[in-house]
Amino acid sequence: MFSASAFGFLCFALFWNGFTSIFVCHAITMTAQKFGWSLPAFACFQASNKGSPSALWFLWLLLSPFIAIGLGSICMTVFQFFGRCAIHLGVDEGSVFTGIGPFGRTQRFSPQSVKSVDVKQSIITSTKRPTIKTNLVIEMNNGREIKFPGLGKIRETWLAFALGKLLRHA
Repeated sequence: MFSASAFGFLCFALFWNGFTSIFVCHAITMTAQKFGWSLPAFACFQASNKGSPSALWFLWLLLSPFIAIGLGSICMTVFQFFGRCAIHLGVDEGSVFTGIGPFGRTQRFSPQSVKSVDVKQSIITSTKRPTIKTNLVIEMNNGREIKFPGLGKIRETWLAFALGKLLRHA
């Protein structure tokens, strides 16, 4: 079952990349023409020879942040739909994997050095209206924290309870 945020990321990625692709196609056409490359018959734009090479560099420079945001939105959408978070607990070692398939980040810890497992709230005030973000956090005796990605409040609360109970017996 997919969350509402997954579909929100998908809608944003489709809108953003659809809009940005118009300008990227135009920039590709201009670049191909400047370098004398032939364009296929189905090319989206026919660029004119007007304009200086500096205008072409400026266009690519201007498009760079929009392309970066588009790639980031695609990555976040893929992670929302196919990402996973796995916790492995052993007698001497525990690990938390966050990623997609075999690609991701594994954080290892010793179950005996766990100080607490809590759902912590932080207030984000970057907008006019502050928002509250919750994260499941495993806190170690040395002060290191392992944070989990957004699992949703119900899953975070359940997982904090289950992990707390398991790690007390470790």
